[in-house]
Parts: sequence; C-alpha cells; structure tokens
Amino acid sequence: MNSLLGHLLVLDLADETASYCSMLLGGLGANVIKVEKPGGDLSRNIGPFYKTRVGKISLPFLYNNAGKKSITLNLEIRSGRDIFRRLAGRADIIIDTFPAGYLKRRRLDYDRLKALNQRLIMASVTPFGQTGPRKSCTADDASISAAAGLTHLHGHLQGSPVNPVGNQASSLASLFAVSGILLALQNRSVTGKGQSIDISEQEAAASALVNPFVRYFSEGAITHRNGRMRWDNMAGIFPCSDGFIFLTFDREWDILMDLMASDNYDPYFNSAEWKDPVYRRQRCSRIIEAITAWTRTYKVAQLFELGQSMRFPWALVSDMASLKENPQLKSRGYFSSTGLSGTTPELALPGMPCIFDGNRGIPTLKVPLAGEHNDEVYGQMLSLSEEEIARLKKNSVI
Repeated sequence: MNSLLGHLLVLDLADETASYCSMLLGGLGANVIKVEKPGGDLSRNIGPFYKTRVGKISLPFLYNNAGKKSITLNLEIRSGRDIFRRLAGRADIIIDTFPAGYLKRRRLDYDRLKALNQRLIMASVTPFGQTGPRKSCTADDASISAAAGLTHLHGHLQGSPVNPVGNQASSLASLFAVSGILLALQNRSVTGKGQSIDISEQEAAASALVNPFVRYFSEGAITHRNGRMRWDNMAGIFPCSDGFIFLTFDREWDILMDLMASDNYDPYFNSAEWKDPVYRRQRCSRIIEAITAWTRTYKVAQLFELGQSMRFPWALVSDMASLKENPQLKSRGYFSSTGLSGTTPELALPGMPCIFDGNRGIPTLKVPLAGEHNDEVYGQMLSLSEEEIARLKKNSVI
C-alpha cells in the first residue's frame, strides 16, 4: 500500500457525487472515515447491485468506498453535532456534498470548525457551488452534464441531445477536489493554516469543453453535436468487419489515400484540390462514405496496428468486456480486487489511474459495513466508554 498521505485523517461526509475524491485520498494512504447517517448512507442503495450470500451490495458504493472506515452519526441532533465537532478538531480534511447552507444552519460550517482546528481543510462539492443564483438548486450527474454543455455535444445534429454515459461531472468534480486539497495541504505546510475549497460540479464539467469555448469566444461559432464524427469531420468512428475504430484523416490524408489505393479503393480524391483541408471539410460526406467502405473490409485489430505502425492516433472502440481483457490494462495492474468485510467474493474493479514508484496506490481492502468502526473511532479516538457508545446507539445518535 502507498502511504504518501498516511499521516492524514479524512472525514468523508460525501454522497456518491464525491466519494471518488476520498477514495483517491485513501488509495494514497490517508485514513478515511466515512460518516454515515444511522442505518447507512443512501448511496448504499444505488444500483447496479452485486449479489452475495448475505444480500445485494451497491457496486458504485463498493467501488468508491473500498478501504474506508465507517461510522454512523446523526447530525440532525445536537449530541451528534457535538461529537462531529470533536472529530473535526482532530481531522486534517473534511469532504462534504451537502447543499449550500446546510452545515451553516447546523453550526458546522467551515468558519466555526476552523475555530476548533486552524489546520482543517474542508472541500465542499455541490452542483453549482456555494455562491450564485443557483447555489441551492438540486441536480444529479445527468442534469449537471446538461447544464455544463456536455449533453449538447452528444448525439446527432438532427436529433435530440443525448446524456453522456458515466458519471463524468461527478468524476471531474472529485478530481478537482483532490487537486484543491493537495494544493491546500501544500499551503498549510507553509502557513500552518487550512482553508475551505468550493467546488462546483458544473464548472468542473465545463472545464472539459475548452475547444468549444475557444471557438465561441474567438469566432462566435457554436460547436454542435456531430454523431460519430468529430466537430470538424476530419476524424470519427468507422465500422470494421468485427467492430468499430476511431480514425483521424486530416494530417494523415496523403498516406491514407495511398493505403486505400493499394487496396484498390480509388475514391476519386486524386486531384490537387483535395489536398486542401478547407476543400475537404466542405465535402466531408463524400470522404466519410469512401472511408466507411474501405474500413468495412478490415478487422479492428488490423487497422489499429496499421495506424500505430505509422504513428497515427487510431484506436479500437472498446466495450466493457474488451476493456476487462485489455492487455495494456492487465499488464499495468489497473484492475484490483475488493469486497465487503468478510462476506463478499472478490470482485475486480478499476484502480487508481496513476502509479507512484511502481505502486498504483489502491490496496486490496474490504468495503465497510455501516457503522462497522463505531467502537474503534468513538472508543479509541474520542475515548468514549462502551456504556457511552451503547447509550449513543440507543438514543439514535450513532
């Protein structure tokens, strides 16, 4: 296990929109304590599910919470908030996804907590940030993608926009949260003081649209969705005999034409005007039709190897099954095993997408049961007696 952050204590108050942030910190060795409401976090009920001997388990929860400790704590009552303040006094980092103003109304906002612990760093991930006219608006990953401009660029121009697949907005927000936390840690090492970090999911997702932004602000041109083709029609996804491949054919034009001619495909692009990129873009439909006919005669692997041999950025279009068996990912140990404490058969899941001195960071650890570490945290960290812990449980504080 990599222990780059092994000296840090993280309190994870995040739901599924930012659990990936604390998972990454935990993968680097941080001691992450997930603070759940009594009975367990609602994200434990988000599918798809994995069937086990003891019931079904949320796969997203399993992936985002491997290696964390879990305590239960009711922040809606005063005694629960008092306990949280004691934990915050010891913590290095708090990550939360509560709506703007939620913690302030409960007197658990950063300004109050830093009075207890000036070294505390607090990262708040919300749909639209802590300020602005939409700070209190509700959203999920799909609606954030729509609000950030991602959805507008997915699908065919003639049809409706299509929701991007995967949790792109929340994943980007989590990565920005990690970056902000690491920068705040560096600053703390100099000043001795922590700070609050305000992460907007909308802004994080919109950061992926640099090229469309530049086109609009410099040219006034709005980039529209373009189906299987890139916005300029000089790259796209083409069918092969056994799948699909992503091809570029702008700078590769002359060599691609030679390749097609060697296969007896003469797509009437020999005249001098076709060497002009602007001329080609104005007549892209004829080019796409010709390349499609050519790629159908190849297998995906053949075209991939052919393109790579010429240093072309061509790529196989992978599905989940082919990704699981991808030799590159396998050779780098991208998939790791995890499970639910003592009950779940091992299951392969994606690991951290970076390696430190040969160590990927996320170890093979179990996913905690809700409140599994109550006795350890409340007993050892806060020095509560067994009787006190039992009373807290009886009174629905934990």
